[in-house]
Amino acid sequence: MKKSDKKSTLNDIFNHVDYAQTKRRRETIYMIFLFISLFSISFIFFSNAITKIDISVDGGTPEYVVIPAMFSTMQVVFLMILTFISTVCFLLLYFNFNKNEKKTKKRNLISNVLEGDEKKLYEIILEKNEILQKDLVYESGFSKVKVTRILRKLDNKKLIIRKPWGNTNKILIK
Repeated sequence: MKKSDKKSTLNDIFNHVDYAQTKRRRETIYMIFLFISLFSISFIFFSNAITKIDISVDGGTPEYVVIPAMFSTMQVVFLMILTFISTVCFLLLYFNFNKNEKKTKKRNLISNVLEGDEKKLYEIILEKNEILQKDLVYESGFSKVKVTRILRKLDNKKLIIRKPWGNTNKILIK
């Protein structure tokens, strides 16, 4: 194996790890903003809770009068901004999780439909999410020719994407 091949393989691994870490960081940031905005909204509402005032006229019996909370203009604007932020963060998280769930169901269905060697290669690619064809030969234990033929079949079924990558191909799940 050439030194440049090792370097490109390591770069591929780091790029994939960086993408996954970036995605997790983004989701974490969305969650943090969601919780902070929801906490701030609840804090503003509870700090302006309905209050009672004890009123007694000329030494008579005291009566409690309920005074509804009033929000200042700044508090209303701040509440609207926080509501917008929490809604956007919630929707981003919801659609991201929903998208991942649909992909997982689709991939599992495809994996169940395939049989034999096609299934084995597809599951290896699915596990890695992207892999170089030469690494796929090594991991599957199949010959280069057999891997190429199976990948051609999977590509014709539009289950994978093959991108030229130096002297080999990068295989991605579609």
